[in-house]
Amino acid sequence: MFSRRQMIRPVAVQVNALIEDSLCHYRRLIGEGIRLEFAA
Repeated sequence: MFSRRQMIRPVAVQVNALIEDSLCHYRRLIGEGIRLEFAA
């Protein structure tokens, strides 16, 4: 009833760049026993 109505504006996101930046963190979290591959 009393919620604010904020305008939502679409923003372009480079998903591949976000994933590539996060790969080293994911590899560190999952350890050496699991192989993680990313193909763009």
